[in-house]
Amino acid sequence: IRRTVGFRTAEFRDGRFCLNGKKLKVYGVNRHEDYEGKGWALEPGDDALDARWMKAMGATAVRLAHGAHGQGMLDETDRQGLMAYVAIPFVNELRDTPEYRANARQETLETVAQFRNHPSVIWWDLYNEVYNSEKDIPEGFQEDILEEMRDLVRKTDPDHPVLGTTSISAKTRLNAIPEQLCFNVYPGWYGTETMSDWVDIFLRHNPKFPTFAMTEYGAGGNVDCHESAEVRNRTVCPFHSEEYQTELHLHDWREIARRDDVWGSFIWNM
Repeated sequence: IRRTVGFRTAEFRDGRFCLNGKKLKVYGVNRHEDYEGKGWALEPGDDALDARWMKAMGATAVRLAHGAHGQGMLDETDRQGLMAYVAIPFVNELRDTPEYRANARQETLETVAQFRNHPSVIWWDLYNEVYNSEKDIPEGFQEDILEEMRDLVRKTDPDHPVLGTTSISAKTRLNAIPEQLCFNVYPGWYGTETMSDWVDIFLRHNPKFPTFAMTEYGAGGNVDCHESAEVRNRTVCPFHSEEYQTELHLHDWREIARRDDVWGSFIWNM
C-alpha cells in the first residue's frame, strides 16, 4: 500500500483558521464530480484538469460537494497543494428509521476511513442545508442524528475539524452542532440584502461563532448571454449574463476580503 505523506497543522484559534500555526484566509471553490457527456464516470485526467484550473484562478481550497468524490481528486489535491473540504453526505433531508440511522453510521465511518489520511484533507463537512419538510417527522430528530454523527467523527478522527453548512441563520439548534459553522447565501441572486447584510445577520443569530466561512455564494452565468452589468439576472429566467455574474462576484469578493469575521469563502460552482 502506498500513501502520500504530508506534514501540516490545521486548527481554529478564536474562530480564525490557522495553517501551520499562522492565520490564513481561505479562498476556494465548490466542485461537483461531473463532466458533460460523462456524468460521474470521470477519468484521472479530469480530476487533474479541475485541480489545475483551481490553482490557476488563485484558489487555495476546494469544497467537494455534496458527497464523497473519487480518490483521484484527493490525490490531485495532495499533489497540487489544495486544501480539501470533504463532505460526509447528509444533504437536505434525513429519515427517522433504524435502517437510515444504521446506514448513516456506516457511511460516516467509511467516508472518514477512506479520506482521513490524505494530507490535503483539512475539514469534514458534516451536513449541508438539512431542513426536513415532511410534517410527520418528529421534532428534533435530525439534530439528534447529526449530533450522533458528529460525535462519531470526533471519536474516529479527532484531528480534523468537523464543520456544518446552513443557509438559514435562525436554525439555532442545528447550527450549534458543528465545531465551526459555514453559511450558504446568494445576495444579489436571491433577495435584496448585500453580502455584508447577510454576514451581520448570521453573526447576530449565531453568537456561539465569532467567525464563519461563506461556503456558497455567486450567481448564474452563461457564456452565450451578454447584457449590461447593471441589468440584474433573474433566477426564473434562463438568460443569465456573464457581465452581471462577474460584477456581483467582484462586489462579494471585496466584502468577503475586508471582513475579519469571514475566515474563508467557496464560490459556487466549478
